[in-house]
Amino acid sequence: MLLFIVFWLPLSFLGYELLAHLFDLESSLPVRMCLLVLTGLIVPQSGRLKDAFLTPRAAKYFSLFQAIDEQTRLYVARIINREERKVNTSFMGKDRERRRRALDRVFEQHNLEIAREEAKKRRPPETALDICKIRHPAVKFKYLLHHLGYSECLRVLRAVSVKPEIILPTWPVDQGDRREGRSGPALGRRKYEQASVQAYVLDIAKIKKKYQVFISSTFLDLKEERQQALRGLLAAECIPAGMEFFPSSDEELWTLIRNVVDECDYYLLLIGGRYGSTTREGVSYTEAEYEYAVSSGKPVLAFLHTSPAPVPGVDEEGPDKKARLQAFKDKVCRAHAPGYWNSKEELPFLVQQAIEHMKRSSPGVGWIRYERAQG
Repeated sequence: MLLFIVFWLPLSFLGYELLAHLFDLESSLPVRMCLLVLTGLIVPQSGRLKDAFLTPRAAKYFSLFQAIDEQTRLYVARIINREERKVNTSFMGKDRERRRRALDRVFEQHNLEIAREEAKKRRPPETALDICKIRHPAVKFKYLLHHLGYSECLRVLRAVSVKPEIILPTWPVDQGDRREGRSGPALGRRKYEQASVQAYVLDIAKIKKKYQVFISSTFLDLKEERQQALRGLLAAECIPAGMEFFPSSDEELWTLIRNVVDECDYYLLLIGGRYGSTTREGVSYTEAEYEYAVSSGKPVLAFLHTSPAPVPGVDEEGPDKKARLQAFKDKVCRAHAPGYWNSKEELPFLVQQAIEHMKRSSPGVGWIRYERAQG
């Protein structure tokens, strides 16, 4: 970093003095410093500016700009690599084995998206499938930092190192980054050879769909949980729908709910510690939405809170509603295999994982971008 500063500071100063001499600039020290900083930011981009605004024939007379651009990229790459190594060392330094397993799980969950991003940059794009072969922890960590960002990457890794079963709960503990299917034999390491994986990474499919998911739950006690579930849906590239997204309308509420559920591909149910407000028939809106989704044939993803606590400022429900809530839970558990969460931070992982599995096992109608559909 010091070499980078020493190299560019004199060059930026000379550039500014040249501009001041050519255009007769006389200004205060703060203005001069601002211009100096701007010059220092623009000069390292001179190679890219040359390629953008000059023809190849004219650009050859500005080879100095190209050399400046290459040196800048070299120094910046070294600085970034050094910082990544520092973050990797600080994270993996404590409880190394547990954090290594967390890194394996998180990378296994995201390596297809990382490979797909790399396929758009690489020529030939097929080489991006080699990302699925990576075994070295430092390389996995580097790709995750770029894909998720520093703060999000460390947050996810810390959460998974504390509770590994949040992601890929059926993994054998002693088999590293090989995961076991929910039914049937374990999936091998050669994931990159599977036709479906290659089609996804290389974007071979002609039409890409986005699926719409209806989020159903009581509202007062699960506001933050709904936001976490929303994060999981957005990470899975789905379109969320729910009460908070409804427009102001003169249409009867229940009719509006049914219309939105009909447009959705999947139904996501969160059950906490409240039965919620009820319809005129005495059934909670959440249970009524669930019954309608089941009768409509919508695939259901249910998640239950393991130990819901009273919410400050929200009145506790009476015995009748508590009994109805328990009966509702029992009905959902009999009909589905629900997931369970204890803290709201677990929901994004659980929701994203469940949606990705549902996309493969029960693909819905989905939404298709108009231009692509016409192409």
